[in-house]
Amino acid sequence: MHKCVCYSFLTVDATVVEIKLPDGRTFEIKVPPTKVCEEKPDRTFNYGCQLLEVGLLFKDLLDLTHMPERDRGLRLLKIAMLYFKSSNNLSKYAYELMRFLVYQECLLSEKGANEMFYGLFVNVNGKYDGHIPADRRMEYMVKEVKSHIKHMCSNKTEKNISNRTRAIPGIKTICLNFDRQCFVLHRAKKHSDMSSMGDELTLIQDLRKVRPFSVCPGRTHDSFQQISQSILNSLDIDNVHSWIQEKKIHFALDSGN
Repeated sequence: MHKCVCYSFLTVDATVVEIKLPDGRTFEIKVPPTKVCEEKPDRTFNYGCQLLEVGLLFKDLLDLTHMPERDRGLRLLKIAMLYFKSSNNLSKYAYELMRFLVYQECLLSEKGANEMFYGLFVNVNGKYDGHIPADRRMEYMVKEVKSHIKHMCSNKTEKNISNRTRAIPGIKTICLNFDRQCFVLHRAKKHSDMSSMGDELTLIQDLRKVRPFSVCPGRTHDSFQQISQSILNSLDIDNVHSWIQEKKIHFALDSGN
């Protein structure tokens, strides 16, 4: 007859196993530790994610300039502020965005905040998506003023410049109506536009080879050896919180409160 021996495992501590025999004796068995292989990150995948993240934010901001909407705009500006802050802790863009957000969220009334936000855009054609930034409209105005001053030749006195600039809207309307009534033919040469088709096909071929969004551990980008999956990963949250609290008080006192 074969004797049946029962073994009971009492404790397992890392690499040591204690076994109790039927006669009460115990002995230890040392188990070699298993090596855990850490999976290397895919830096090419991280680069693709970060590029897509920043690119979509940029496209959203461009779309916002054509169709401004305050709630959406404030959300995008908050994200943009964090991006600037993570890129450069002393970024002047993050500073100015923080000032704008404090005025929008804390200091101004709802009416004043809306007037301030929508005053940043100008609708140039009356369509729902026909807005442009106010500073760009100002650049167009400066360009038109310079063209009128150029035609004044030597008669550039302060009075004449003031009269011409005040009459710019009327001058433009009169000139367009005169050309229409006299059937003036405006000759213009069409600028040749470079086709982007070849560049796009080259990019598509490269993307098919690289497959940036298919995770392959160990890949690296030549110019970004240690890039993270998101630019916000390098953000110091505690530092941002203290910076926001400090600037809230600073901008509140700056407005005279």
